[in-house]
Amino acid sequence: MFDRAKFWRYTRYTVLTVALLAAGFTLYLDFRVRSEFEGRRFALPARIYARPLELHAGLRIA
Repeated sequence: MFDRAKFWRYTRYTVLTVALLAAGFTLYLDFRVRSEFEGRRFALPARIYARPLELHAGLRIA
């Protein structure tokens, strides 16, 4: 039968294991995102999906 000491020991080990796995996964994602964006930072030109808008003083924007 489990006593309190064993329960808390296993709970502590489980929480520590999950925290280490989460930290490792976070570092993996950070490495992957950084490597993806560093290589082609300015390789593709920006696309503008809008019509030109001329602004003049006193005119309403429609």
